[in-house]
Amino acid sequence: MTNRELMAHPDPTKLSGIERQRYVVLHFQSRRMPCPSCGTRQNWYEAARISVDDYDPHQHYDGNPHRCIACGRRLVKIVPVISSDPWHWSLVPMPPDTPEAA
Repeated sequence: MTNRELMAHPDPTKLSGIERQRYVVLHFQSRRMPCPSCGTRQNWYEAARISVDDYDPHQHYDGNPHRCIACGRRLVKIVPVISSDPWHWSLVPMPPDTPEAA
């Protein structure tokens, strides 16, 4: 079952244990959160520039920088300990000698 088919499943209670875990993670990552720089709402997949079906929960995506789809700023996903939102974006600090930092 592809990730997209799993996300569209009408009754998640009828999925196997592993499929339910994937279902929750896929929906968690698909929540659209605003970019702290420009306010554009985007989900984890859009910022990583991958398709939902290309996402593999066993692969680390640290080498694939997340970027805002509107302003291009590098983003990192933050999962707070206490918050009303499950996660949010934070900006990756830019070195002072980059042109965008000025």
